[in-house]
Amino acid sequence: MKSSASGPVTTSQSCVEFTLKRDGDVLVRTSRDREGGRLLFSGASWAMFLTDVKGL
Repeated sequence: MKSSASGPVTTSQSCVEFTLKRDGDVLVRTSRDREGGRLLFSGASWAMFLTDVKGL
């Protein structure tokens, strides 16, 4: 999934994309380098992150 606020990907823009895995884990990457590395978060860690972000 990609943020709807990110707009089209250009050389000057990038955004974070995430994928929910069947086991509940979450993979995160930058749209600027789709073949690059990914970060793996447990479902619980991702939920805590989203709670913290929403509280800002």
